Amino acid sequence: MRVSVSYVADLWLEAAKRLRIVDGQFLLDTLPRDGTIIFEGAQGVLLDRTYGFFPHSTPTNITFDNAYALLDDLDLNKFDICKVGVIRTYHTRHGAGPLPTEILDSNQAEGLEEKHNRKDVWQGGFRVGFFDLPLFRYALDVIGQLDIMAITHIDYLPKLGLMCDEYKHDGTLSKYIPYGRPRKTSIEDLSYQERLGRAITSSALSKVYCSSANRLVAAILSASRAHKGLLSRGPRLEDKELT
Repeated sequence: MRVSVSYVADLWLEAAKRLRIVDGQFLLDTLPRDGTIIFEGAQGVLLDRTYGFFPHSTPTNITFDNAYALLDDLDLNKFDICKVGVIRTYHTRHGAGPLPTEILDSNQAEGLEEKHNRKDVWQGGFRVGFFDLPLFRYALDVIGQLDIMAITHIDYLPKLGLMCDEYKHDGTLSKYIPYGRPRKTSIEDLSYQERLGRAITSSALSKVYCSSANRLVAAILSASRAHKGLLSRGPRLEDKELT
């Protein structure tokens, strides 16, 4: 399906009617005020332009760097900064790209469908997978120390049953993805990231599944080393718990 430039322009014009477009001074005036400012990251860390698995990545920076860049013109000592990581109890992905623990059995995936995440021309199909601790550890290495680790969809655990503890590559078990830790790369040379993507989708790679996902929440909190955990067992405020 081809989408015309005029169609995209019409979408942006319609969106602009509902938005307030401001300049850089607005931010400088707003940040020093009393209250809490939330910088929301775009997409997920594993899609980051220099740490994601090229070519299945985004052209934007998904780490905390953008927030710090916005604060760069201000005195950071004026702010109490809290870094929050957000993860659900299973993995999702739109379209093509690595998803080593993808659930291919439609019966197993039943109940994980989302009305707001459907197959479309922009993103492709919506895919789900069991929680992947090696990939999670890779993402943590990318973003660094967290203050709060927020875990959503805990109420979905009974539907899942499994989680991936380790990878087996070339006969060796590892808690990390093949070839080790993230490497800061140039946006012009993403061959290492492409290599990582091929490695985690290799037919020679096997995943070691834990027989039960009941210990998943504890495993996530332990791996994150965050100072606090925020647990979400449903859509309501009373379904949230700060530990």
